[in-house]
Amino acid sequence: VPFHVLCWRTAVLFTSGSAVRPHLRGGASSWSSRMLVVLKGMAWTLLCLLPVVTYVAVRFVEVNGDEAFQRILPWLDAKVIIGVHYFVCLCGALTILCIPGSCTSEAWKLTPVSCPSTIMRWSFWILVLGVKVWAGLQTVGALSRAIEELKICRLGREDVRDFEHYAFAPTWDRDVIEWLILVCIGFVLYVADTQFWFTLGCSALGVLVALQQRRCRLFDFAIADLVAKIPERFSKKVLCYEALQSERRFSLSFPILWDKVIEYMRYEDKIDDYLGGELSFFSGGRDQVDWKVVQQPLSQPSLAAAVRSGGPVGRATALRVRLPHVFHPASCWDRLIRRGMGFCRDPTWPANTEVQWRLSALSRALTLPMPRPFRPPYIPGLTVLIPHYGESILVEKQDLYKERLGEEEVVPLMSWLEYRYEEEFRAFTSRMSHLNSSWTRAGTAWSEYTSQDWDKLCAWASMRCQTLWRTVAGMTLYHQALDCLHRLQGDRGCAMGQRDVWKVSEVFTCMVSMQMYPFFTPVQLEHTNRMLEKFPESLKIAFIDFEDKCPDAELDGVHPRQQRRYFSCLIDKACACDASGKREPRLRIELPGFPILGDGKGDNQNHALPFTRGLFIQAIDSNQGAYFEQMLLLPNVLGEFRAGSDSARAGSYKIVGFPEHITSDIGTIGDFAAGAETAFGTILQRSYAALGARMHYGHPDMMNKALMMQQGGVSKATKTVNLSEDIFAGMDFTLRGGGRRIQHSEYFHVSKGRDLGFNTVLLFFSKLSAGTGEQLLTRQMLRLGERLGLPEFLTFYYAHGGFYLTQFLLSKCSQLLVFMWLLVVLDAPESNFESMDPRVLAAGSDGPSVMARLLIAQYGWIFLLFLVAGSAPLLLETCIQEGAVAGIARLVTQMCTLAPLHFVFQAKIIGAYISNEILYGGASYVSTGRGLPTERRFFIGIKGKSSGIYNDFAQHAFYDGARLLVSMVIALLAGGLNISSELQQALFWWCIALAMTVTSWLFAPFVFNPYQFACGKFRADLRDWWVFFFSQSDPPWHAWYEEVHLKPGSGARASPCVVIAWVLFLASWYTVLLSKLHILTIVFSSSINAFVVQILSVLPPILVSGFFCLVAPPLLSRLGRRLPLSVAASVVVLSDCLEALPVLYILASNGWWKSAVIATVLKYAFLSALLALCECFFRLRSKESAAALSGVQRAAWEAMELWLLAHRMARDILVSFLIFSVLSAGMFMDWLRTSCCGCRCSPHNLLVYRDPGHPTHASEEIGHSNDARLASFLAPSMYSSGNDRHRPLSQSTTLPGAGVLPPPPQRLPQPTVRGAQGAQDSFTLAPEDVVAMARAASAATAKPQQPEMPSRQPPLGAPPSWLPRGRGAASNVTASSASAAREVVGSSSSEEDLLSASGVVALARAAAPQNPRGPVV
Repeated sequence: VPFHVLCWRTAVLFTSGSAVRPHLRGGASSWSSRMLVVLKGMAWTLLCLLPVVTYVAVRFVEVNGDEAFQRILPWLDAKVIIGVHYFVCLCGALTILCIPGSCTSEAWKLTPVSCPSTIMRWSFWILVLGVKVWAGLQTVGALSRAIEELKICRLGREDVRDFEHYAFAPTWDRDVIEWLILVCIGFVLYVADTQFWFTLGCSALGVLVALQQRRCRLFDFAIADLVAKIPERFSKKVLCYEALQSERRFSLSFPILWDKVIEYMRYEDKIDDYLGGELSFFSGGRDQVDWKVVQQPLSQPSLAAAVRSGGPVGRATALRVRLPHVFHPASCWDRLIRRGMGFCRDPTWPANTEVQWRLSALSRALTLPMPRPFRPPYIPGLTVLIPHYGESILVEKQDLYKERLGEEEVVPLMSWLEYRYEEEFRAFTSRMSHLNSSWTRAGTAWSEYTSQDWDKLCAWASMRCQTLWRTVAGMTLYHQALDCLHRLQGDRGCAMGQRDVWKVSEVFTCMVSMQMYPFFTPVQLEHTNRMLEKFPESLKIAFIDFEDKCPDAELDGVHPRQQRRYFSCLIDKACACDASGKREPRLRIELPGFPILGDGKGDNQNHALPFTRGLFIQAIDSNQGAYFEQMLLLPNVLGEFRAGSDSARAGSYKIVGFPEHITSDIGTIGDFAAGAETAFGTILQRSYAALGARMHYGHPDMMNKALMMQQGGVSKATKTVNLSEDIFAGMDFTLRGGGRRIQHSEYFHVSKGRDLGFNTVLLFFSKLSAGTGEQLLTRQMLRLGERLGLPEFLTFYYAHGGFYLTQFLLSKCSQLLVFMWLLVVLDAPESNFESMDPRVLAAGSDGPSVMARLLIAQYGWIFLLFLVAGSAPLLLETCIQEGAVAGIARLVTQMCTLAPLHFVFQAKIIGAYISNEILYGGASYVSTGRGLPTERRFFIGIKGKSSGIYNDFAQHAFYDGARLLVSMVIALLAGGLNISSELQQALFWWCIALAMTVTSWLFAPFVFNPYQFACGKFRADLRDWWVFFFSQSDPPWHAWYEEVHLKPGSGARASPCVVIAWVLFLASWYTVLLSKLHILTIVFSSSINAFVVQILSVLPPILVSGFFCLVAPPLLSRLGRRLPLSVAASVVVLSDCLEALPVLYILASNGWWKSAVIATVLKYAFLSALLALCECFFRLRSKESAAALSGVQRAAWEAMELWLLAHRMARDILVSFLIFSVLSAGMFMDWLRTSCCGCRCSPHNLLVYRDPGHPTHASEEIGHSNDARLASFLAPSMYSSGNDRHRPLSQSTTLPGAGVLPPPPQRLPQPTVRGAQGAQDSFTLAPEDVVAMARAASAATAKPQQPEMPSRQPPLGAPPSWLPRGRGAASNVTASSASAAREVVGSSSSEEDLLSASGVVALARAAAPQNPRGPVV
């Protein structure tokens, strides 16, 4: 309790400024308030002192007995004093939890919580913590039993009267250190699992909340056909202003509106024409669906189309429409067999998974409670705010397809998109063929498409990539949705409701805040203008402009030190373009100085706020999208802000969050990221909102603009501190109270794209981890801890910062347990002198057996809990959305594709970044990129290439993975598994968990790297590895190490926590070795000098290597040579090993192998500590300070630097070689698969992409340039096309000398071989064709000056590539061929014409020497 209060007060002083700290002198505070502060301080002081006083009393009674107390109070004995001590400690703990302290900065009252919500939240946490304590008793009990079995004296449990006899002896020091380490590790393990129990509790609570929202109609939700009820429920909840008669299932407007939805799906190529007709109410829809068609105003269908089965003419008829099959109720088993499991095909159910989700999402949304929608034209104003920095606006052709694939690009991006969205691409090409008769029907032969075709292809691909175009196209659907609702159920009785009076653009604006618009390239400007042209009514663009400060700037109040003037500008489609393509601003607002104060995004959002229209803002990221049927629910969403009858502002004081549909589930890593994001955005946020701890997460939350402006904007924008800028808006919103609430509604969805590659996913989490580390140090976090109730704050902590800290603790658990395992195993008695150890251990109580039981009790179930807690939210949410079959199938698929391997590595990276941020700071924005994972990353990045995998993760994972592997091997060799067979079987899962951890930390990035084991790429990696380390000049490793690890001049970066950890680590091994050496010197007192052995055992191996680094470079420099760094690393490692051999030989020769191992570990632990101190020294000094040194100081500096660099390079060589050697086995297996077996199915592709491989176009040789039959087949195609290919030459051109040849065609037809029969056909050449080919050959020989043409089109007059050129063909021309050619060409022809023509004639004769029809000319 005192320690906690001390840490809390230190945190208050650290996070609060002097202006908000309580003080007793003067000021506006009254005498009563100052006395209240004094009393609170006295109460907290008493709370801290009471546990200390009672503990001292307990120890005093233990030493002197309880007679002294009984003289005063006869009933006061030792048991009563111990009970009082426990009671005081318990009261202090409860006081800290329930009354965390005074809040001196309280300006607003928090929003009160209703009584049912309070009861539910307390019940939730009592249940979670109760289960956690019950499960934690296993850990505590196993730890206590292990300490007793190992006979370790417990600090504070010894008899004080005997303390002087055994204190600070070698065995006592060892016991104290081991007890302290065991207790600390047990505490870490006890704390680490709370997050997992919280996640499981939230998963269960999320299911219960989902059932409660649907009024617990479990049977109806699970069994009923929700899709069939869409017309009825949509009419009641969305089209509620239209009179709905009891005999009708749905309103008259629903069929018209639904057909509009299907029309948009057809325009988006989600369905084809057939399915569009099956899903529509009215048949005879438009065959050609383009942007102009879908933008047409909604109109009633013709009466003839609607009344197809009515009564006779002249009588009242019933308006009847054809009900789509999808709205026909189907039984549960029928839907399970046809749609869920796919055993039988349902022709009326879309095969497109996205369309299936859209129908299911709309049906589920209509089962949830919705507020009454606003009726047009009474729609409140809304602005969608989209920040944009450098994200792609439209993908270009060079991004999708390259004529020549680069070294790292195996499959074009366009092929990946076509393969992923195959049905949509077929629907797209079909629609384009109907719209444009000149559309090229080339399938996936991308080189055949024209530039006009590529414009359409780029737009199609942009809607399936994470581009700004997709986001704007989706958000502007609000405009069309509001227009449809206005035409169908608008209030025509008011003046605003009259035709052409109310416009949607007056209440809706799509605002894109383009921070880099003034610096756009011409291509980006063209794409921006295309966006404005396509969405002219609702799209606005805000950007930051600047200009140089003019002389009269001081008259306008510009600061003298300001170099430029900055403006917030607004443009739209009506603004004129200048010569460069930029548009002139409509509005300009001068800003008070440089506007980018933070990391960019928050400033980019906030500067656009003055241009937003309406009362509400929806925050959207530039990688999101939308669906038209979801946009129709906007009036219901705005109804969430409708003011209640009890308070005029209660309804509008909200932040309303919505779930997202993750569409970037391509490949294994994409599915992992999509699953985690889906679980967080649905079931977990549903639970957080119920528990009162949901915050603002940016997209796609909707909020009150006025309230956001009062607290500084929609995002906080202080650099580094507000790296996660969105959540601070929610924290400030909660702290302001006053009726403000943050809720989560799930009837409205937008789409979202997430990271797809292994590296980009981890970069995203590294940014989140660093941002969370900064959050934990902010005043908002302190104030929330002071003012929130205990259940709300526990939820807030474990939903945000606690999640990341738990990942850090989990990544440390395996290291701490292996360290403890190794320590206890090596501390066991030596095999030849067991009787000399002071611990007399019973049977089964030896070190390995005790540690085996402890590991089984502690870590095995924690790792299982980690897997279950990580999978439960996604499993339950998938079961809610898609059914139990889909949920179990997705879970099994993730496990089979090594999901644990990925998430263990992800936990390691999260823990590394958040710990680094808390200890050292320095968080910065990381651009992740969101492209498809088709690029293979290098093993090691060298100069001129992108950063490699080893460069990115060596510091965070690979070093720890190698240490863990070595420690595990040492523990196994030292007898860690010398236990009974029963314990070995029970320890199996611990070994599996440890092996998975080591494998993940060392190999997970390479396992999920595309084409990692391709033989050619692997050889390139091997060359890069050799250059990286063993380059003769300055190796690239040196620059990388200085930039990433050393960072000269950056400060010591030595945290007290790290120093304490080093001290405990060294002290543990030193005390264990000292206790063993104490016994050794007693046994061999006559032959072994105790002092010498102790010194040699502890001394780190630095003498020989230090001497080498001091002497070798000057000697080589005198010889005119330079010492390569790789050679220095090899010599240094060898010298370290040789220097450690003497003492190891002394110990091993006496049979004390465990002592020798301990001495080795301790030596290299001291060596590592010295290397860390050297790094801190060089971080304190910059290179400029080193250049100023001279003489002896300079030599010492260079020697120390070489010693450090050599050791660090040796470490990297060994670790990278370990990884590379293991990966080479995978490369060898892949080489066997491709070379020997000829198998095209790649197991690695199945793992990374869940697909055996992507089919690509292959070319096949069909002949050679001297093949006459091929020449005769292709020659006519050079100068004719279509049906004119075999037309006589006299009909299209004149003979030589009388005119010119016709131009070549735009594209050469691709010849194909159709079986063996086609290869045996004979072809004949007409004389006119031979003349044409000869003229073409002579024109090529003369090399005329022709304009440059595209690379795939031959220049005018150039022969095809298979035709013999120039005089090279003359050597194969026979005399008969020459004479025949002279007869055809003429005697007056040039020599070049003769040679070219005779070569063709020779080829033709060779092609058909036995033609029964006569000679071939």
